[in-house]
Amino acid sequence: MPLPESPKSGPGIFDESSISVPKGLYFDKSHTWAFMEKDGNVRIGIDDFLQRVTGRITRVDMKQPGDKIKRGEKLVSIAHKGKQLNIYSPVSGIIKDYNRSITTIQPY
Repeated sequence: MPLPESPKSGPGIFDESSISVPKGLYFDKSHTWAFMEKDGNVRIGIDDFLQRVTGRITRVDMKQPGDKIKRGEKLVSIAHKGKQLNIYSPVSGIIKDYNRSITTIQPY
């Protein structure tokens, strides 16, 4: 019995035109993303994969507004059930502000 054909790779199967991503959004290998705002500021976040594998966050330690950060430097540490995950910055710059809701941890 012949083996089934393996899927062909190349344009049209999975490439930059096969997913919809807003212009100005750049993903980093560290599961972070950077979005260039119209005013020149850069918004940083974590991708969906990292959000799903971390589970409920019990502790957050992060850089503060005014702190300088370099690309690849630790930006934030999050903890879940005693396990810590460090998240690294995809860009260099000065932290202007952060989403304060991520530092408010709800008890179980």
